[in-house]
Amino acid sequence: MEAAREAFWHIEYGWLIYLLGLLLLPLIGYTIYRRRRLWQIGKPEGRFEKGRIKAFVTGTIDILLHKRLLGIGAMPLSIGELYAGVMHLLIFGGILLLLLVTSLFALHEHVAAFLRGRPYLVVSLLGELGGVAVLSGIIMAAIRRYILRPERLDNSLDDAVVLISLFLLTITGFILEALRICATVPTPLWEERWSFAGFALAGVFGLGDASLLPWYQRIWWFHVIIFYGAIVYLCLSFSKLFHVIISPVNIFFRSLRPKGALAPIADLEEAETFGIANIEDFTWKQLLDLDACTSCGRCQASCPAYISGKTLSPKRLIQQMKIHMEEKFNNRMTIDRLLIGEVIAEEDIWSCTTCRACQEACPVFVEHIDKIIEMRRNLALTESRMPESVQLMVGNMFSRGHPWTGAQHMRLKGDWMAGLDLNILGKGRDTDTLLWVGCTGALTDRNAEVTISLVRILQNAEVNFAVWGAEEPCCGDPARRIGFEILFVEQAQQNIAFFQEHRVKKIITACPHCFNTMKNEYPQWGGVFEVLHHSQLLAQLLSSGKWKPTERQDRRRVTYHDSCYLGRYNDIFQEPREILHQLPQLDVIEMSRCGQRALCCGGGGGRIWMEEPVGTKINRIRTEEAVKSGSEVVVTACPFCLQMFDEGIRAKELDKTFKVMDLAEIVEENMTFFNGHDRGGTRFVASVPSGHDGV
Repeated sequence: MEAAREAFWHIEYGWLIYLLGLLLLPLIGYTIYRRRRLWQIGKPEGRFEKGRIKAFVTGTIDILLHKRLLGIGAMPLSIGELYAGVMHLLIFGGILLLLLVTSLFALHEHVAAFLRGRPYLVVSLLGELGGVAVLSGIIMAAIRRYILRPERLDNSLDDAVVLISLFLLTITGFILEALRICATVPTPLWEERWSFAGFALAGVFGLGDASLLPWYQRIWWFHVIIFYGAIVYLCLSFSKLFHVIISPVNIFFRSLRPKGALAPIADLEEAETFGIANIEDFTWKQLLDLDACTSCGRCQASCPAYISGKTLSPKRLIQQMKIHMEEKFNNRMTIDRLLIGEVIAEEDIWSCTTCRACQEACPVFVEHIDKIIEMRRNLALTESRMPESVQLMVGNMFSRGHPWTGAQHMRLKGDWMAGLDLNILGKGRDTDTLLWVGCTGALTDRNAEVTISLVRILQNAEVNFAVWGAEEPCCGDPARRIGFEILFVEQAQQNIAFFQEHRVKKIITACPHCFNTMKNEYPQWGGVFEVLHHSQLLAQLLSSGKWKPTERQDRRRVTYHDSCYLGRYNDIFQEPREILHQLPQLDVIEMSRCGQRALCCGGGGGRIWMEEPVGTKINRIRTEEAVKSGSEVVVTACPFCLQMFDEGIRAKELDKTFKVMDLAEIVEENMTFFNGHDRGGTRFVASVPSGHDGV
C-alpha cells in the first residue's frame, strides 16, 4: 500500500475550517480597507512610473533572499545582526514551506489525488523542515528578545502574543503528527521516518497506543482555534505581524528616484506654503511607510545622531508619526497636537545628518529622510524658523555665494589657483571637461591642499580640463539639505545655464556632495552631464596606465572612511579601495563599521555648519573608530569628512601620531606618471585651520 494521508483523519466536522476561513475573509478585507483609507488621506503621488515591474522583481528577490537582513552584497554584518537575519529567515522560510505543503495537500484533496507514495513522502519531509525552521527561529527570537535584549528592541505585549501564537501553532503541529503516528503505527515504519520530528516525538508518547486518539482530536481543534484566533487578533489590533502583507507592498512601491535625489517642490513659484506641517500633508506612500515599519530598530542602531546621544531616533520618529496618524484620523485625539514641535521635536528634525544609514538598514524600505527634509522645508520656508547657525549659513549663501563663515573664508575663491597655470573655462583652450572645485575645496586651507594635489595629478596625467575660476559659486547642496529649496533651485538653474553656455559635457569633482547634486539632482532641471568623482577618475587613470604606484621602502597602515554621499548614496565603495590596495607600501585596514554600514562623519545634511551641543560629537566617535582600527592614517574622499576628522584628531590631541589625508594626496605622494615623473613625497603645505571651520 502506498504511503498517503487522509485530510481529516478521525476529525468530525472538519469542513468547519473552511467555513471559519470564509467568515474571516471579510474581517481581513475590512482591516486592509481601513488602513488603505488611512493612507488615502495623504496627498496623491504617482508610483506607477516606468521601472515598477523591475522594482517588483528586485523587491521579490530582496524579500526571498533577505538581502538586507543578511547583508548580501554589502560589508559583513556584526554577529548580532547576522543572528537576527538568520532568525528571521528561518521563520519566514519555514512559514513559506508550511504554506506550500498545506496548499499541496488542499490540491490533493479537492483537485487531483497526486500525493501518494514518494511525492507524499517528499512533501511530508518539506513540512517537517518548515516546522523545524519556524520553531528554531522562534526559539532564537525569544532568546534574543528576552535574554540578550538588544537596546534597539522594544518588548511589547504584541511581540509576546505573536511569538507565543507561532510557537503554539508549530509545537501543536508536531504533537499532532506524533499522535497520528502513535495511534496508527504499532511498529516503526520506514515511511513515517520522513516525518522525522513527529516520528521522534511519537517515540516519547509510545507507538501503537490507540488511547491517544481523543488527545489527537482535542489538540487538532486547539490548533485550529489558535490559528484563526491569531488572525482575529492580527486584524483587530493591527499587529506588527501584519507586516507580512504591508511590507511587500511598501517594497514594491519604494522610490525609484536616484538615491541621492530629493523630490522637488511642485509649483514652487506659486506655492503659498512649503514642506509638511500636518500628517495629512504627507503623500499616501509616506503614510504607507508608517504602517510598514515593524519597529525592528535597525535604523536606530545605524543612526549617527542616536549613537552619539542625540534625541533623534529614526525608529521613534516613524512610530510617533504612526501613532499620531491613527489618533488624528480615528478620532481618538483629545488635543490636536502639532506634528512639528509636539509629535516630532524640532531638535530631532535638525539633528539628522541625512547619511541614509537608516534607509539602507531598513529591510522594508521605509523612507525616513524625505520626511525629515519635508519638515525642514516647512520650518525654513514657511515658518522661517531655523537654528541660528543655519540662518547664518543661508545668509552667507545669499551674500557671499557660499556657506562658509569666518575671516579666512572672506578671501576669493581663486586664491588656491596661484602658480598652477590653470585653464579658465571660456578664457583659455577649448575643453568640454570642467574640474568643479566646490566651496570647501576652494575656501578652506586644508581642503585647498587636496584641490592642488588633484590639479597636479590631472596635469601630469595630461587630462585636458578647465576650472570655472574665482567666480565659481556653490552647487546648492547645503541649501537643499537644510530645506531652503528656493535658494537651491536658483543656484542649480544658474549653474546649469553656465555649463550649457560653455558646452560642458563632463564634470570632475572631489566633493561627493557636489558630485551627488550634479549627477542626481541637476537632471530635474534639465542639467544632464557626465559627472565623475575624483576617486572614479583616479581609478580610471590607474587602469589605463596614466600613472603607476611608486615603490617605496616605508610602509604605513591606513584605513578608508566611506563618505555617505559617495558610498550609500552612489554606491562608490570599491574604487577608492582598489587604488589603496594597488599602492604596495600601504597596509589597508577596515574599520569595524565600513562600506554600507560606515558611520557618518557628522557633517552631512548641513550639520557641518551647525552647533552640536547635545551628546558626543559624531566626528569624534568616528575618529576613535579610525584610531582603534590600528591604522596611522585615515583616508577620505570628501572635503567635509576631511574637515570633521581633522577637528576630531586635534580635539583628541592625536595630530602627532595620527593624520587624515584625502585620496588624491595619497595618490600624489605615491605615484609615478606614465612619463616617468615620480611625485613621491612632494606635497603642497598650507596652514591648517585651528578651529571648527563651520561655526
